[in-house]
Amino acid sequence: MSLVLVASVVIGEIFAAGEVVFIMTIGAFLEERTVAKARAGIKKQVHLTPAKARLVCNGEEEIVPAERVKVGGVLAGETIAVDGVITSGQTSVDQSVMTGESLPVDKGEVSQEQRAAAASSMSCRRSASLA
Repeated sequence: MSLVLVASVVIGEIFAAGEVVFIMTIGAFLEERTVAKARAGIKKQVHLTPAKARLVCNGEEEIVPAERVKVGGVLAGETIAVDGVITSGQTSVDQSVMTGESLPVDKGEVSQEQRAAAASSMSCRRSASLA
């Protein structure tokens, strides 16, 4: 940018130098604004992760911190706080946070091969079986 400004001034094109400064300033402003919006969007996504899970123990529902959900735990409720697979039954899952899809997606039991693949890709610390 400075080379263009110097060249414009040297050849006497002061108006052209002003145009370059104006366009570059607008570009920098738009870039800053875009980056700020992207950062704000990422922060919102991070805060959408549920901190608590509804766990079913001995037939009773209990709300616990998501970190307390162990592998093999049975989750119930509207928000799934950990990775997991459905080992029995069917449900509809709101995946809008991850996919942007506005409607819940029907999910069902998975095969043994799918369970093994899912288990290898999930964080063992934060995974559970979903019923």
